[in-house]
Amino acid sequence: MKELMKKLLVLSPLRISIFLVIIALALFFMDLPFLRFMELKSLDLRMVSRGQLPAGGEVVIATVDEKSLTELGRWPWSRSVTARLVDALKGYGAKAVGFDIVFAEAKQNASIQTLSEIYADAKKIGIQDDRLTGLLEGKVKAADNDAILGKSIEKAKNVSLGYFFHTTAKDVGFITEEHIEASSALIGGSMYSMVRTKGQAGTYNIIQAYAPVPSIRVIAEAAENSGYFNVFPDPDGVIRWSPLVIKFQDSYYYPLSIAMLMQYLDYPMIALDLADFGVEGIILGELRIPTDESGRLLINYLGPAKTFPHYSITDILNGRLSPDIFKGKIVLVGGFVVGNTIVFAKFNTWINMIYPVLTMMTIYLVITVYRYFTEEREKKKIRGAFQYYLTASVITEILKDPSKLKLGGDKKDLTVMFSDIPGFTTISEKLTPEELVSLLNEYLTVMTDIVFKYEGLLDKYIGDAIMAVFGAPLEQPDHALHGCRTALEMMAELKVLQERWSREGRPYVDIGVGINSGDMVVGNMGSNMRFDYTVMGDNVNLSSRLEGINKEYGTHIIISEYTYEVVKEEMFCREVDSLPSRSMN
Repeated sequence: MKELMKKLLVLSPLRISIFLVIIALALFFMDLPFLRFMELKSLDLRMVSRGQLPAGGEVVIATVDEKSLTELGRWPWSRSVTARLVDALKGYGAKAVGFDIVFAEAKQNASIQTLSEIYADAKKIGIQDDRLTGLLEGKVKAADNDAILGKSIEKAKNVSLGYFFHTTAKDVGFITEEHIEASSALIGGSMYSMVRTKGQAGTYNIIQAYAPVPSIRVIAEAAENSGYFNVFPDPDGVIRWSPLVIKFQDSYYYPLSIAMLMQYLDYPMIALDLADFGVEGIILGELRIPTDESGRLLINYLGPAKTFPHYSITDILNGRLSPDIFKGKIVLVGGFVVGNTIVFAKFNTWINMIYPVLTMMTIYLVITVYRYFTEEREKKKIRGAFQYYLTASVITEILKDPSKLKLGGDKKDLTVMFSDIPGFTTISEKLTPEELVSLLNEYLTVMTDIVFKYEGLLDKYIGDAIMAVFGAPLEQPDHALHGCRTALEMMAELKVLQERWSREGRPYVDIGVGINSGDMVVGNMGSNMRFDYTVMGDNVNLSSRLEGINKEYGTHIIISEYTYEVVKEEMFCREVDSLPSRSMN
């Protein structure tokens, strides 16, 4: 059990990644304000970096601009002006006209008040002239701008009116139940007519409303359709979402954007789908509108202000524009956000970026640090293990790709070279210990440098003998040739040493070299506490035996037939003899 726990607690890139992903998921469900803020800003950045998109041409905006204020007077205008606008847009052939304006109060008109007073005074003094009464009533109706607007809207049959909901209890403390019920009757047309539920519908995420504020009755009842235009900014004050569902009492209502879209599409079936987690989506004819669980749609801002075509209301009223601009279009008198919501037909999906990006960055950084320390430790281990019997260049190559170094014992085709000084015991008896050490060190240094020159592995020193391996730990396709060239250069350098030592009065030193190529086991050999990187096998023993028989034939370098077959095109060789191989089949 203890060993199992030990293995489970060993760090690895996979375990680190899984651990960090779990932490990221925990942070995601905790919904930390700082990370949520970062995600919102990343969404803004993606919108900006995406660039402006074409509006598509379905929506135009009738705007209250400086030109309109100059020609029509200060805002708000008389409702008779709004009635003229409705009539003009109907004449232009607009298919759906939306007002994100609430005509919440009856407009006080001094002319109506004066006419009403005259009518009342005439009755008081007993004037019973039907012609006068009819004239006064007609004048009152002609001066009633609310009624004028209501008639224009009713006649046009293409107008959707906006209203808004109070969404906090404190906002409705002063409103009576009777007033709320009367207002509710004026927005009944904006209810979802079909609500489909799957299992136990969860509505706790849906925005709750306490009271509607519609237009006055004479205007509200004249409209073909209506919808709320509430918006709810994110914590940083930016409006990114359009709520497509608000629950009021026991009913669900849709916004002005959906109301106008319904009118534009000739009133297809609309349905609200609810699931146990909240809102699953909205069906509008053959169109499925995706929302989050609260019933919110991410606004696909197509670009900055004036992305949608904007036209001055005074130009519309004065007939200065081509009818083709508005024919068959959605005309929004007011808001930019509603326009974006209407044309969000591509239904782009918001993919949360901050958590995945932060997770990937954290995984990358942690694994990089982990690998730095573990690989650096491994590199130090490799460097320490090989620095005394490999050249610096070979060690560098190993460190670039440690996978080329497979420790533990592999069978490979290699070349092994043994060199030895015949009669070394006799030579050592003629020298003092200090002279012997000096001679041997000088000799071994020169010979080792030659081994390293040809990228050989210095396996070990056996007294005065040298054992070198070619083809490990790095692959060497021509390892046999490297071994032979090493032996030849060792003989050449030995002659230089012999001449100098002769002048210095030192003993004569000669060497014998044996080389063999073939399959052998290479790897770390030894105990768990102490081991050496070396080679083993019959082919190693054969190389040692070939070195030993040099004195029998008076030669300096003997190679086996296996090595000869590899280097015969490169080396001039002479056959010496045929010998039985001990311990080999």
